[in-house]
Amino acid sequence: MNELLKHKRIINGLMAAAVAVLVAHTALRGTAEPWPWGAEVSGLAYDVSLAYATAWLFQWLVIVRPAEAQQRRMNEIAAPRLDAIIRLGYELADALRRQVNQSVGGFPVDEETVRKACASTTAREWVPGWDTSWNGLYRHLASESDRFRASLKPMYARLPDDVVALLDREELAVAQIARNERAGRPFDLKHMNAFVVPINRWFEVIDELRGIREGEFAPEIAAPEPQVTKPWIILPIEDSVSGKAENASLG
Repeated sequence: MNELLKHKRIINGLMAAAVAVLVAHTALRGTAEPWPWGAEVSGLAYDVSLAYATAWLFQWLVIVRPAEAQQRRMNEIAAPRLDAIIRLGYELADALRRQVNQSVGGFPVDEETVRKACASTTAREWVPGWDTSWNGLYRHLASESDRFRASLKPMYARLPDDVVALLDREELAVAQIARNERAGRPFDLKHMNAFVVPINRWFEVIDELRGIREGEFAPEIAAPEPQVTKPWIILPIEDSVSGKAENASLG
């Protein structure tokens, strides 16, 4: 099926040529031969074109049309999970903007804002607008991203290649954020500069995923807006260093 879709333009072009031959043969039936063996060549072209048109119609009705309907259903199932990952990027972007007292804007956050926010606080400080530290927020984002991505992995074989590639890049970026959080947890660092590069990489991937969702991927389901506001939920996040439970507010 994937091979058919890859060569869809060529297959449809040959179908158009076959239809043109069928129409021309029918319209010119009964006219004098313009050259010797014209009737034989025309008859052969007609037979080949008729066979190709029949095969094209069969594969469209029996293979392509049901497969495309199944793919649409698969995309409709996958779309909310992709949206959940995209919203995680929106949450971190909002937190970084609040850190530098920047008004809520679009997505992604520019690299300079990320750099300023990370340089202005430590991972143990509380996140503006959240009931948790930056360490707790990073753990929350990594955990949620892993959970939503895990729900998508059984669908990887049916998802577009570019979506799967972006999800793999997203996994690497968020894993680097989680590693930096774990590595820096025992130390009283005066900044979060180690997070600048992985956060920017994560935002880049989230932005590309957002572009796909706003494009042709499950267009019947609205993609999430960067400034969507919802009632906040308080989730407990265990602080493995202090032993106390922190709370993370979800937008």
